[in-house]
Amino acid sequence: MGTAAIMTFEQHATAPAPSALCARIEALIAGTEALATLLAREREALLGNDVAALETLTRDKHAHAVEIERLSRDIEQQRVAAGLDGLHALLAASGVEPQAGRRLAELAAHCLAANRDNAALLAARQQQIRSALQLLRPGALTAYGRGGAQSLSFGSRSFGAA
Repeated sequence: MGTAAIMTFEQHATAPAPSALCARIEALIAGTEALATLLAREREALLGNDVAALETLTRDKHAHAVEIERLSRDIEQQRVAAGLDGLHALLAASGVEPQAGRRLAELAAHCLAANRDNAALLAARQQQIRSALQLLRPGALTAYGRGGAQSLSFGSRSFGAA
């Protein structure tokens, strides 16, 4: 056995395994693409008031987020073990195509923006529901003043007794 084929323990601990890292990066990209698709479907369900679809999508979105987090943690541990600064350094040291890192960053930014947009839609819908419920409650009137909505209460004063 030649000396070039033998790695010391220290070299083995710091050298990222290219095939394992490539597989994790590919799985992370695929999971993030699937999450982006789920977020688009969630937006459609929010706009269409499809509660049943939202329940299913929320469950699926959570499962994908957990898997993405697990893969990210594995990759980060590999980066720390290799003593490298940043994901791009790990990808370069492992021979992973630089486009993979860029694609992952683009997908993550897209998912973040889509999730924020969906949260804004949900918040607006919740406010609409609260406003509708407020109208149904007896004695809970509001008026708009300088500071926004304020409650109007009419004092109870007895004008006579029977």
